[in-house]
Amino acid sequence: MEAIGYRVGLVLVERVARPLPRLTSELEIMKFLCKDFWSTVFGRGVDNLKTNHQGVYTLQDNRFSTLVPLAEGQQYLKEAVVFLAMPAGIVRGALSTMGLDGVVTATVEKLPVVVFKVELQQRQGS
Repeated sequence: MEAIGYRVGLVLVERVARPLPRLTSELEIMKFLCKDFWSTVFGRGVDNLKTNHQGVYTLQDNRFSTLVPLAEGQQYLKEAVVFLAMPAGIVRGALSTMGLDGVVTATVEKLPVVVFKVELQQRQGS
């Protein structure tokens, strides 16, 4: 599912970013991802974006659309992670198209809150 999400992210970000001027900095790209791209893909923007200014970003969505139906109780908490492989892949694919490589992991501590951790890596030759 993550690989399918990756391919979707590669293509989808081009459509969303097409009318915008070229984003050059890492922070500009992450802000675009959290506002415009996230709204297009998941129906609303990210609630919280944090960074350690060393290539690690934390994106928190307090009402992640995929998990809202599971949020009636906490009995689905452990199973919820299965539904996050594709969205994590979409984020990774979008970042790759925009020139950033990294690892994207998603965690759930309370439904429907999801935290995506993005650890960016230097591209070879950069």
